[in-house]
Amino acid sequence: MSGYLDIRSLERLEDFVGRSSRSSFGNLNDMIDAFATTERSRQTLVGLMRAVAIGLAPTLIACSIGSIYSQPFGAVHYSWLHWLLWCCAGASVPLSVMAYGYEVGEHLTPDKVEKWRSRREQGAGDSSSGFCRRQ
Repeated sequence: MSGYLDIRSLERLEDFVGRSSRSSFGNLNDMIDAFATTERSRQTLVGLMRAVAIGLAPTLIACSIGSIYSQPFGAVHYSWLHWLLWCCAGASVPLSVMAYGYEVGEHLTPDKVEKWRSRREQGAGDSSSGFCRRQ
């Protein structure tokens, strides 16, 4: 994180502040803590969806290979379920490749907030050290 927020995190923070009512937070620390909690949930969900998408193609390919051998003896035609499984396995390959290249990105989790607060209390930075870069 290097002391600064990613631009996408700032956009999510802006959306979070716009969606929430002004009276729901007592001060800035309460708002940052609530945002960090939602960010942790978002990071977990995005990471889980990425992991499922990556594992989808190998799982479906293994199932489709196994379905070749599940054909009853003497049967010459494959069922429509076999063909559907094979089509899904083929379609899942690009999805898994795209998910493998996708980065989860940075999120402002409660751990990062605590690290930032402890660093700020120790006086490790100047008075302008915060989440955002000044331009």
